[in-house]
Amino acid sequence: TLLIGYSLENIEASIDSLKITTLYFCLLFFMAGVVASVIIGHLITRDIRALDRTIKAISDGHGELRVEIMSTDEIGQLGNAFNQMLDNLDKTHHELIEYSKKLKKHNQELDQFSYVVSHDLKAPLRAIYKLSEWIQEDIGENASEETKNNMKLLRGRVSRLEALINGLLEYAKIGRTNIVSESTDVRIVLNDVIDLLNPPERFKITIAEKLPVFNTKKILLQQVFINLISNAIKYNDKPEARITIGAEDAGNFYKFTVEDNGIGIDAAFHEKVFVIFQTLNARDKIESTGVGLSIIKKSIEDIGGSIHLESEVGKGTKFTFLWPRESFTEYLINKKIQYNGGINYAKAS
Repeated sequence: TLLIGYSLENIEASIDSLKITTLYFCLLFFMAGVVASVIIGHLITRDIRALDRTIKAISDGHGELRVEIMSTDEIGQLGNAFNQMLDNLDKTHHELIEYSKKLKKHNQELDQFSYVVSHDLKAPLRAIYKLSEWIQEDIGENASEETKNNMKLLRGRVSRLEALINGLLEYAKIGRTNIVSESTDVRIVLNDVIDLLNPPERFKITIAEKLPVFNTKKILLQQVFINLISNAIKYNDKPEARITIGAEDAGNFYKFTVEDNGIGIDAAFHEKVFVIFQTLNARDKIESTGVGLSIIKKSIEDIGGSIHLESEVGKGTKFTFLWPRESFTEYLINKKIQYNGGINYAKAS
C-alpha cells in the first residue's frame, strides 16, 4: 500500500491572500471610477452651470455679464451664441434709449408747435374775422354787393383756416395722448352724437336694436361716430335723407356700419378720401378741411381696427369699421348684462 499526502494549508493561505488582493483592487478601481466620473461630470457640466449662473444674474438685472466658455463643443458653441445674442440685445437697448430720447425731444417740440398754432396763429385769425365785421359795419349801407360778398368770402376763408388748424392738431394728437378705457354704452354715445349734430328734420336716423356695452376708449369711438354721421348729413341732397347705424359681433371685434343715401363717392376716390387734405368737392361749394376721414382712419388703426367704404355715385355711402373689444365683455357675460333695446330716431331741427 502506497500512501501519498499533501498539505492544503499553503493553498488556502494563497487563496485568502488572493481574495484580499482582489477586494482591494476592486475598491481601488471603484474609487478611481468615482473620482474620474466626478471630474468628467464637472468638465461636462462646467459650461452649463456657467450659462445657468449668467442667465440668473442677467434676470436679476446684471445685463453686462457674459458667459465664460472653456470648451469648443456644442455647449461651448451655445454659450458663444448666447453671448452674441446678449451683445446684440445690449446694442439694441442702447439704440432704443437714444431713440426714446429723440422721440421725447420731438414730442416736446410738437407740443410747443401745437401751443404756437393754438395761440399765436389762431388769435390773429380771429382778429381778422372781427376786423372784417367791423369794416363792413363801418361801411354800412354804402357797401356794394361785391364788397359784402368779398367780406363774406374773407370770413369764410378765415373760418376754414381755423378749422384746418384744429384738424391738424387733432390729427397730431392721435396716438400721443394716453386715453383711459372706460365702460361705454354705444347707444348712449350715438344719442349724444345725434343731439350734438342736430340733423335737419328731413333726416331719419335708424339705430340697430342690439348695440354693445363694453370697455374701450370712449372718446375715440365718439369722435369716429361724430365724423361719419356729420359727413352723412353734410353730403346728402335727398329730400328724404336716411342714415342707418348698425353693429354686430365679429369675434374679437365689433363691426359698426354707418350707411346713408347721400350723393355717394366714385369708386376711383375710395382710397383718396382717407388721405389728409383731400376733398372730393370744391371747398367753396361744400366747406371741408379734408382732415376728418384721415382722423377717423388713424384713430381706428391706432386702436387696432380697420375701416373701409362701399359707395356708388348717387346711391349713398356705407362705412364699415372694426373696433376691438376688450376684457370687459367677459365681465358683461358674467354679470348677465343684456344689450339695450332698439330705437328709430328722427330728429327735428
